Amino acid sequence: MNYNILVVDDEESILSSINRTLVRKHYSVYTAKSGKDALALMDNMEFAVIISDHHMPRMTGIELLQTVNLLSPNTERILMTGFAELDMLIDAINMGNITQIICKPWTDENLLRSVTAAANNYNIKEENKQLNDRIREQNTVLSSMNQTLEESVSERNSVLYELDQVNKSLKQTHEYQEHFIGTLSYELKGTTSLLLELSDMVLSNDIELNSVLPLFGKICNHQQNNTDDIMNYSTAERIDSNNKAEEIDIIESINFIVEMAKIKAFKHNITIELKANIDGETIFLEKTKFCQILINIVSNAVSRSPEGGTVHLNVISEQHDQTQQLHILIQDEGLGIAENHLTPTDTHINEVMTTVESRIQENGECLSFVQNMTESQGGTLCVNTDSIEVIFPYS
Repeated sequence: MNYNILVVDDEESILSSINRTLVRKHYSVYTAKSGKDALALMDNMEFAVIISDHHMPRMTGIELLQTVNLLSPNTERILMTGFAELDMLIDAINMGNITQIICKPWTDENLLRSVTAAANNYNIKEENKQLNDRIREQNTVLSSMNQTLEESVSERNSVLYELDQVNKSLKQTHEYQEHFIGTLSYELKGTTSLLLELSDMVLSNDIELNSVLPLFGKICNHQQNNTDDIMNYSTAERIDSNNKAEEIDIIESINFIVEMAKIKAFKHNITIELKANIDGETIFLEKTKFCQILINIVSNAVSRSPEGGTVHLNVISEQHDQTQQLHILIQDEGLGIAENHLTPTDTHINEVMTTVESRIQENGECLSFVQNMTESQGGTLCVNTDSIEVIFPYS
């Protein structure tokens, strides 16, 4: 398929270089030297992928891709920037403005790999859109059939029952498809980013290869499981959205997430301390969602911690109202809301609101995602001034 690709950079040499690389692979490449010019092109054309440099006059790459996300949600958004800004850009990814990052300097091989993956993702979104259109068309047809079948009550009741079952099956299939693609895409993006960051640290001699090979293996196995899920999904004749929960070793899963989080913590000399009063206990949850919840709260705590700080992760099992509960409490040393501001007076109200708004702006998207994931598993999310706690009932 011949995809339209839009490349945005204020340097002509970079536009020419990327254009030559992509044209050889039969992409239709369009170029713009500013965010304004890029948006003008998008008024008249649909693009599968937009690649934008970050540092541009008047409108930065992040600002441009935020606008593109609103105007054309299915368009894949790739940002080109220097490695030094990676932490800031990961936050931008979590907010949904950017789907990929290409670090300068890049190689043609990496560029083509990123663009190919982005074009495939765009194709999946478009196919999903077409599926939605087909479902709506089928529902329209079914509605018309129902009116015709009113002439015969007995026949109508029989046919309506069958049509209702078909409609429920289509709706269930559609809902599970959206859930599956959304969950696996987020998981693949997170683990891929970790692998890339870990590889860059090894290549830049920040860490010894032998010391991270076991972690490499664990992450790759985790990624392989996700890939197997995708292959099984694509070849399945019938989608069954039940029985997704499985028995999870609590400490094994938490240790795996902590090891992944230490990649980012290592760069900023941040220590992650894990304390647990359980050993060998298991819990029945959807493993992918459980891991996503842990990745988000631990990663969030590392991001907020100051250089040389410590993240405290406590895992506790306790009895509450005749129900055994798993408590996962994470605390960081980042800026929170002071105790004397928990009940604000007129003197402190402005400072309190500024602090709260800053905290919400920084973590709102992430915490909203974690809350939805936690509640879908029957758990509870508690957010305090200096900590986040996730609680799951289990037996």
